[in-house]
Amino acid sequence: MNKQKVTYAFSEDFHSLCRDKKDIIHSEIEACEKLLKYASNESEGETIQKEISELKTALDLMT
Repeated sequence: MNKQKVTYAFSEDFHSLCRDKKDIIHSEIEACEKLLKYASNESEGETIQKEISELKTALDLMT
């Protein structure tokens, strides 16, 4: 069973996070796509690809 996860940390102050959920999901997808370039093994790559897929599904359901 794969127990790896992708986690996010906002680099901006709380007060500057006045974005809607779609903007945040778009940013998470962009971050995952950048992170995918640095995956050190196949397992990490699969975990990141799964996260991207789940984020895109969530985005599709919002529209």
